[in-house]
Amino acid sequence: MSNNLMDRIYAKAKANPKKVAFPEACDLKMLQAMVEVCEKGYADVVVVGNIEETKKIVDDNKLNDRDFIYIDILVR
Repeated sequence: MSNNLMDRIYAKAKANPKKVAFPEACDLKMLQAMVEVCEKGYADVVVVGNIEETKKIVDDNKLNDRDFIYIDILVR
């Protein structure tokens, strides 16, 4: 894809961000991607998984999760 096309896609996403659920909550690479998506304003990130495990990975790697929406899959 050309940069021009990708720029238009990113601009459209930023103009009207949607909620996007990510079930790979304990995967560091996915968490890093979620941070980037939030910081660039492309989407509202919904993190689905074990919140306790996910927050430990976030804290251990000093990731910014302040805009994440967490949904814990564990019934306590």
